[in-house]
Amino acid sequence: MLAIVLMSLLGTYATWTIVDEMGNDDNDDDNVVDNIDDATDPKETLIGTDEDDRFMEFENNDDLLIRSGDGNDVIRTGDGDNTVRADAGHDTVDTGEGDDLIYGGLGDDDLNAYGGDNTVYGGYGDDLIMTEGGNDFVDGGQNNDEISSGEGDDTVYAGDGSDSVITDMGDDIVDLGEGADRWHDGADGALFVSGNDTVLGGDGDDILLSHSGSDSLSGGEGYDRLQSRESAFDIGSVTALEADTLDGGDGNDSIFADTGDMITGGEGEDYFSVFHFPTDGIDASAEGLSTAATITDFDPETEIVSLVFPVGTDISFDGLSFEEAEGGLWVTTTEGGTELLYLQNVAAAQITPDNLTITVQIQ
Repeated sequence: MLAIVLMSLLGTYATWTIVDEMGNDDNDDDNVVDNIDDATDPKETLIGTDEDDRFMEFENNDDLLIRSGDGNDVIRTGDGDNTVRADAGHDTVDTGEGDDLIYGGLGDDDLNAYGGDNTVYGGYGDDLIMTEGGNDFVDGGQNNDEISSGEGDDTVYAGDGSDSVITDMGDDIVDLGEGADRWHDGADGALFVSGNDTVLGGDGDDILLSHSGSDSLSGGEGYDRLQSRESAFDIGSVTALEADTLDGGDGNDSIFADTGDMITGGEGEDYFSVFHFPTDGIDASAEGLSTAATITDFDPETEIVSLVFPVGTDISFDGLSFEEAEGGLWVTTTEGGTELLYLQNVAAAQITPDNLTITVQIQ
């Protein structure tokens, strides 16, 4: 028997407590609340048991405060501004279009906030967290989390553990925290959509992958892989480039950049790869950009930089020119004088085919 008891009514606050028949007997009738669609008092509070409860389909748009208790619970709310505390257990929480606040608690939780400006705390456990729409704040908490934020200007703290973070449209801020983490700008193959993101790798061996947008990636400590891959895009009648800032931080890092990027390897012996776009029709001055990438701390004695070109490019080390200027070294093509790379605090005599290599992509 399912018992729902009205405990108190103080002003506009109603509290419901689940007291019976909440066992995990696979009985579909064991729903704490099923398909509530009538008008209710605002900020209605529902409290589950320590068994496997199900709060199902709150279809109205009221503002609910739900605390599930322990156990493996399923909670789905309507479009109000809801607060959900999942507590211990493997919980699933789906909220609607309002500005929701979700606490995952202890356990491996699936937390999904759709629409609105949402705040989600994963807590302890290997959590799956997804937000869509709005300017969201996500804190993954402890353990190994998978976090995906959709449109909007989102702030994501992955927390401790080996986390995976995917961001999409919007100007996002991502702090991966400790652990071997992975961040990916979700606009793979899309241009001019994902926004200008700031990503801090923190401790651990991180993988940071950037696509469109002028992003700032910092690997922090550890052996990190930073990758920026973009294309030219149209702005009105001109074609311009989006430049990223990449900083490997401490450790022996691998940095894969492209045209116009500002690159710092940081402490350690780093590997640099710079992909060079064809510059036909590109007006870099439209955004104040150079077609050349810049490496601020290249060490010719211990590090390697590889210039990568598209399929069919006819170029070799002998086809490069080197000009010392402005306290560094410009690397250009001998034919046409296209600027490829600027190496700060490096002299021409220090560059050889061993520390500056040429790679032409194959099909």
